[in-house]
Amino acid sequence: MGGRFNRENWREYIRRFNENDEETTVQAVPNEKAEEWVEREVPYFDCPDPVLEETWYFRWWVFRKHIKDTGRGRIITEFLPRVPWAGPYNSINGANGHHIAEARWLKQDRSLVREYLAFWLRGEGQETSYSSWLADTVYQYALVSGEEALAVDFLPELEELGVKRVSVHYEIPGGPEAALRAICAAGMQAGLVLNPETPVESALPYLAQISQLLLMTVHPGRGGQVYLPGSNEKIAAAKSLLQGQGSNTVIQVDGGITPGTLPGAYAAGARSIVAGRAGFS
Repeated sequence: MGGRFNRENWREYIRRFNENDEETTVQAVPNEKAEEWVEREVPYFDCPDPVLEETWYFRWWVFRKHIKDTGRGRIITEFLPRVPWAGPYNSINGANGHHIAEARWLKQDRSLVREYLAFWLRGEGQETSYSSWLADTVYQYALVSGEEALAVDFLPELEELGVKRVSVHYEIPGGPEAALRAICAAGMQAGLVLNPETPVESALPYLAQISQLLLMTVHPGRGGQVYLPGSNEKIAAAKSLLQGQGSNTVIQVDGGITPGTLPGAYAAGARSIVAGRAGFS
């Protein structure tokens, strides 16, 4: 495959994938356009392990095969051949969270996710036909892309699906004010999230809008982290601040919650707990 740091290695992968593919199903991006699409959209990945590197590009080569133009917008299919349990245009709602989680890394095509969300929330997509985590996926997409406005735009539809509370990070670009207003306008309860380094006093201007104050007790980004020292003191400070303002806002904590850390968080004032791995260990 050539030497390390050769930025053209990926082209050989794509050409070989094309040569070995019968391409029985052709959708929005055919094989003949795959190399052009990968160059424009896929984050470059160079790795000393050629198997990992090839796998990275194979996954993206396959992903673009599943982009389908319905004539009313694009969707992402789970299967290439038509399957009898699919919805309109061979769509599968149970996988749409995975699809958007991958599409969020595209370098340029930001309209794909918007079109796909419009299909599920405003179009022919049967979003309630099976379980789905679309609301969380929209949030995760906004974190990566910076498109908080997209998430806010779909709030009314998410509320219709049964979403009752949406929390916003204090640290988002431009601040949380516009998003909190939109959440309340959509008839949902709003929450404010503070990262570990953000002081609890930052919540003061927003107390009238929120029903929940979520304190991150780890740095957000991955599961299994250790409960940060000083978290209980911060919870206690938040409780004191809320009591001083006569606020009934509930304190929620997220990160590093275990049977060993839960009692301290509760004693400090937390009344809502988010736990991931602790529930399975």
